[in-house]
Amino acid sequence: MKLATTALVLCATFSVNAEAAQAGLCTQQVDQFEAALRQSPMSPDAGATAPETIGAKLGHQPTPASVEAAEARAGLQVASVMAKARALDAQGKHAACMRALADAKLMAGLQ
Repeated sequence: MKLATTALVLCATFSVNAEAAQAGLCTQQVDQFEAALRQSPMSPDAGATAPETIGAKLGHQPTPASVEAAEARAGLQVASVMAKARALDAQGKHAACMRALADAKLMAGLQ
């Protein structure tokens, strides 16, 4: 499941338009993070995360489908933040790009 989620994240991240793909100061860090995402299936603890649900706090066991859906949602959130970081970098907003990158790293558990 984590491999599918990571693949989904990478596909969404690389679908950023060509204008946002222009090199900037944040580009190298974004590229390194994306490389780390590609390697994350090797680590069982790596992968996008989301806050614990109320059901989990009540002791309800998740179903395989709900786990997969949660991983997919978390992966899409990371991809969205990465696309935002690339767009900010292309606009020359390097500090904002680095903040978005830090957010994506935190969400992906690769900080």
